[in-house]
Amino acid sequence: QASSNSGDDASKPEDATLPPVDESAIAEVQECDVCVLGLGVAGVAAMRAAAEGGLSVIGVEKCSKPSARSTMFAAFNTERARAMGIADIDTADLVNELQIQMSHRADYRVIKRWVDHCGEAFEWYANAHEGILWLGPGDEYPAGENQLYVEVSSMGEGDYRYGRDHEKTFAGCMSFGPVLDHGPILQDNVDKALATGNATVRFDCAGYRLDVTEGTVTGVVCRNLEDGTYTRIKVAKGVVIATGGYSHNEDMLERHTPWIVANQDKYLFSYAHVDKDGAFADTGDGQLMGVEAGRHLDVGPHAVM
Repeated sequence: QASSNSGDDASKPEDATLPPVDESAIAEVQECDVCVLGLGVAGVAAMRAAAEGGLSVIGVEKCSKPSARSTMFAAFNTERARAMGIADIDTADLVNELQIQMSHRADYRVIKRWVDHCGEAFEWYANAHEGILWLGPGDEYPAGENQLYVEVSSMGEGDYRYGRDHEKTFAGCMSFGPVLDHGPILQDNVDKALATGNATVRFDCAGYRLDVTEGTVTGVVCRNLEDGTYTRIKVAKGVVIATGGYSHNEDMLERHTPWIVANQDKYLFSYAHVDKDGAFADTGDGQLMGVEAGRHLDVGPHAVM
């Protein structure tokens, strides 16, 4: 979450200043309504939504393919769950429970908007795969290894014991199977975006520095990993930064999460995506671009995956 409070100089790491772009190294200039940096789940969803909304969009990904991770999603009050007899939850109850667990540090409005719409968003995302199978509680898994499915969990209110359990649970777990990284579903969403004719993608290409004019982001300069040249992408609407975390940026870890640096042997650095040269992709590129553009990172604690 970036903030416009640029007066918080203490939150700007000393190493956050990015070297200026050598204009002579810019090999091409492209234009679009929206540029999406990072093609993981968030970036691919943003790219598809923009394209389906009629905007021209360019998706930029540092790796050679979209970055899929995890198979488990939170999605509440879906049409599929209702059809399986799973009752809706009260979204205000869930948000209040989350606020209690997060010591009210989060913005209630942001969390409430997510809870109210994540169910329909998940079904939109999952249904990008034609023929996906939806499994309810107790349903048998498909025999074919190539049959992709979503398993809908009913664990919720009935598993909470009032007066004994501290954390309240809510039904809303959706799990893809049998794949381990749900890569095919992510690729299907990329294909949906491309099929609109409004989207293009650039792989082996890393966002490097935002173009800012009088406080407004007007584009982004990206580094082409194949030949070291740069591409400037000018935007009419904006840039979506969906570049992931900074788990493999030692300098940022030391500044923002020193307890992890001091105990790295006790943490699992499981992010598997690497660029064409084998370097890990989650190096805080988006955060550094935002700081360089005059914003700052949340003042901790930071959640590091």
